[in-house]
Amino acid sequence: MRYSRDIRALISHSMRENAVLVAVVLLHLAVAVLLARHYHFHVALDWSVQLPLFITCYLLLLVPAYFWMLARHRPARPIRFTTELLKRWRPHERLVVALPALVALGVFISAFGSLKSAIPRMEPYHLDPLFSHMDTAIHGEAPWRLLQPILGHPLFSFILNGAYELWMAVFYLALCAVAIWVDELELRRRFLHPATRLPASARREQQSERGPGDGAGDESQQERPTFVVDFVMHGSSSAPPPVRLETVR
Repeated sequence: MRYSRDIRALISHSMRENAVLVAVVLLHLAVAVLLARHYHFHVALDWSVQLPLFITCYLLLLVPAYFWMLARHRPARPIRFTTELLKRWRPHERLVVALPALVALGVFISAFGSLKSAIPRMEPYHLDPLFSHMDTAIHGEAPWRLLQPILGHPLFSFILNGAYELWMAVFYLALCAVAIWVDELELRRRFLHPATRLPASARREQQSERGPGDGAGDESQQERPTFVVDFVMHGSSSAPPPVRLETVR
């Protein structure tokens, strides 16, 4: 019975924390679908790329941290240490909280890519020749000709291409890291949906004005589980203590 309550609380917590992001993405998707019907293009929601990328990023966050903990503590009983570590990190609960955000972000990225590809259908690039002439007027000749002696070398082309690919990797890794960052929910909200910053700030100001003894019935004062504690462990013990349910402030 208690396990069932914990599962319901976890799902409810996940829905509450991701509601704004999901609503914004659904609105964006609806606009993309309406534009697609009007301008006759297809909105492709391709999960064959997005989902494996997010799963890979999730593993890249957890697996290196796990081996770092093994190297740091060098436990005499690795299996028991791993069990206690999983109890403290609770990766399955992180995944439940992060899953709606990752799905929504995948939908947003796919819909955004479809809209970007459809720009010529909605508004042809009739200003490109003007911008090209402006570049030539400002620089004296086409800018790519000025950069070609430096960036045209195969080594520099390889470095630029690698930097672009690295940026994409960092982009997906950051999204996944913030999605599973349930230890600092306010910072998570600021990253994923800045629109919630004002209500949260106003709520904190109201609480500070009422004082610590006046908000016993407020939702923020009620005990709600954070589910997972620090992702980066601390302390010198060979095995971390189990997680405690704490109050989300």
